[in-house]
Amino acid sequence: MRQISAGDVVLALWVAASCVLAEGCQSPRAWPLPSPMGGNSPHESVQPTDPSRTPSSPSRANPAETLHVVHLAFEVMRVEMPIDGTMNSRKVWNHVDELRAGEGAGAQLARNGLRMGAASAGSWPAIAAILEGCGARVGRDQLMAQPAAPLLIELGVVGEAETVFAYTAEKRLVGKTFEGGSKIVQLDYAYHPHLNGSTELAATFEIRRDRGELTWERLADGSVRQAPAVDRHVFDGASGTVTVGEGEFLVVGPSERAENEYIVGSRFLTRSDGGQRYETLLFITPQPFQSASVRPRR
Repeated sequence: MRQISAGDVVLALWVAASCVLAEGCQSPRAWPLPSPMGGNSPHESVQPTDPSRTPSSPSRANPAETLHVVHLAFEVMRVEMPIDGTMNSRKVWNHVDELRAGEGAGAQLARNGLRMGAASAGSWPAIAAILEGCGARVGRDQLMAQPAAPLLIELGVVGEAETVFAYTAEKRLVGKTFEGGSKIVQLDYAYHPHLNGSTELAATFEIRRDRGELTWERLADGSVRQAPAVDRHVFDGASGTVTVGEGEFLVVGPSERAENEYIVGSRFLTRSDGGQRYETLLFITPQPFQSASVRPRR
């Protein structure tokens, strides 16, 4: 993933980007963008998502019907901020509504070294200034969600004999040692076009290890498909659900509890490089769009 400075992100011109399929494929390409709210859809056939502006049938003499299918693309901005004694992300969270995750859920996330909330486009200038001021490194991916499948965001690989501790929903601290795999944020989503175009986003932290074989799996819509067989360990207590409206984006990052290097938030969202420690923030913007096709009426 290409790394750029936060200043470049704020000042860069929009670069047209191609979508990359999210699950089970290669890592997406990153490029500089001015904010997590800007940009066009990944397809030229984008239509307004407002149902009131979507015709129920085409105005043409030829008897046919137009099908409008809503898809979701996601813009994922990954920001690495240096930790210089204190976590610079604390200033960012002043502009994020963490109550969206629920008071109880927020406390559980904090125990696991995590924070989650929603922010609006209006808060982005202040956030961008904070990122630029601390010399953050920023990369951006554009991902296309596969129908009926969650979005998988890979954060890194598991080190040899790496131990991760997490608090369960019952507030019990449990640790496990892993011999390999990938650190994944699984993002489940539900778009609600009749609720002002809001999108419900549920983020779960887990470790996946590919078995090197294929298996059949059933999707949420009842269909089945062949997919790589993986061993999954889900940190159930390290999850949260936030609903973002039109013009808003999800923010995920480490909490101060992540200073404990073994807790899940630290293992997933902090790292050290050449003696310098970094924390990672994710800014995730859902982008619903419509594709239209015409089929003859029977």
